Order: sequence, then structure tokens, then C-alpha cells
Amino acid sequence: MPIIEAHLLEGYSDAEKERLARGLTDA
Repeated sequence: MPIIEAHLLEGYSDAEKERLARGLTDA
């Protein structure tokens, strides 16, 4: 994962991280 994306994820809540992770794995 690019450092920029990892840094942006720090601003998301755990629920949003889980939702985004599922979206990335599904895609």
C-alpha cells in the first residue's frame, strides 16, 4: 500500500477502515 494511502487511512475510523478494506478486496 502506498504511504500516502496508509497515512490517509489513519484519519478514518475503524468502521471506515473495515469498509474500505472490504471494498479493496472485492475490487
